[in-house]
Amino acid sequence: MAVETDILKANGFTDETGFFTENADIILEAIRSRHIFLDRSACENDFSYKQIIPYIIIKHGEDYLVFKRLNKQNEARLHGMLSIGAGGHINENEAADGCGDIIIGGMLRELNEEVTVSYLKGPKFCGIINNNSNDVGRVHLGLAFMLETESAYFNVNEPEKMEAEWVSQKNLTEYLGEMEIWSIIIINRKIMPIN
Repeated sequence: MAVETDILKANGFTDETGFFTENADIILEAIRSRHIFLDRSACENDFSYKQIIPYIIIKHGEDYLVFKRLNKQNEARLHGMLSIGAGGHINENEAADGCGDIIIGGMLRELNEEVTVSYLKGPKFCGIINNNSNDVGRVHLGLAFMLETESAYFNVNEPEKMEAEWVSQKNLTEYLGEMEIWSIIIINRKIMPIN
């Protein structure tokens, strides 16, 4: 799934690096109504499009689930790095899961591939993550969602690819040196759902 950067800008997107809540709902609706599907390899170097990536943050009380991506994980650029979110590309058939929303369908598929968490509340849309500090970031746009759980139970579904642990909100900044950039952007801002 991709959206022309000009469409995003016409709906209030500023294309700056950071975590944004202003105009986020308007931009989300533009993504839902104006997205297209392109060959992923063609998009990786085309700065006129943003590939849409749902980014799922899992919270239990004051704790956040932090993932460590291991060397068997597909995205080599993230090997050994920590992440406060799980995320991935959206495929054309995502809405076929019965939820009717292609973004939520893609997010839930990605979540279920990576981790099992019980008693989820949500998802709640938090805002938009953008990183223009490198060429990879310039072609991706994160849609941050939060899922809250009443239980601390979780299971990593691909233990050969990742590990996870709960980290209290007050301790998250201690891990910034090991975090991938989207997690750093989010942790440096107060994480609060929009709706």
